[in-house]
Amino acid sequence: MRKTLLLSALVAGVLGIVAVAWAANTYTVTTARETPTKSGTLTNPKPVRVQFNYAVSTTDGTRPNTTTDYFINLGSGLKQNSKLKVTRTRFAFAQCKFNQASANACPASTKIGSGIVKNQAGLSSDKTSKIPCQLTLTINNGDGKLFPPARNDGKRVKEDVWLHLVGTPPSCPLAVDTTLAAQFVATGGGTALTFHVPAVPLQHPQTGVDNSVVNTTASLFKTARVADRTRGFFETTSCPTGGRRVKVTFTDASGARFNATKIAPCTS
Repeated sequence: MRKTLLLSALVAGVLGIVAVAWAANTYTVTTARETPTKSGTLTNPKPVRVQFNYAVSTTDGTRPNTTTDYFINLGSGLKQNSKLKVTRTRFAFAQCKFNQASANACPASTKIGSGIVKNQAGLSSDKTSKIPCQLTLTINNGDGKLFPPARNDGKRVKEDVWLHLVGTPPSCPLAVDTTLAAQFVATGGGTALTFHVPAVPLQHPQTGVDNSVVNTTASLFKTARVADRTRGFFETTSCPTGGRRVKVTFTDASGARFNATKIAPCTS
């Protein structure tokens, strides 16, 4: 990522900063939605659009602690078809390979979703400093291979999905063009998406600077024709009593974990 901003105005005041006790983070899933709301069945699964939004803030309005890892449980009765095949040798949904994602150049045919990621950056020693940066998120289907742990702070993750983040001035003071690997996990009769945020360039875009994601909005939907049927990248097979429970687990730099949940309405 090419850096185009020097935080000189913040650095100029660093000597005047004194130790204070900052407020704790607060975590919220503000949106959990699927369309259509009427679910399919195990024998007749129904393609569905999945939408969610989560937010991180603090009780005193300062910049939140940095989140390093996410586990987004989309709820039971929902399955993903990233590796669904049309024939023995051809996948229903086109895949973006490692070399393409590494060049931030996944083919348009592999796109399965999009969104917006809002950030706040500032001096590690001063959480009152909040420089906004809005990034465009493009979500691409991956090839399911192991992403090199050395490129992910040593953490293992499969290339099930690629999260491509782009930002330029004036929406972001930094020129951002980077791609993260994310993995699908089967959990509780449903599907979860998990990924790590690399320390460089995202957690710490510059030495002595922390970056916090404060709001993420995502929408995922794609269909393909398989054996004269329309299949979805995401499909519903049932609706749990009371609706589908979306749960996001946030892990911060200290290793502490925090949960936020919201019900996505659905019917059987």
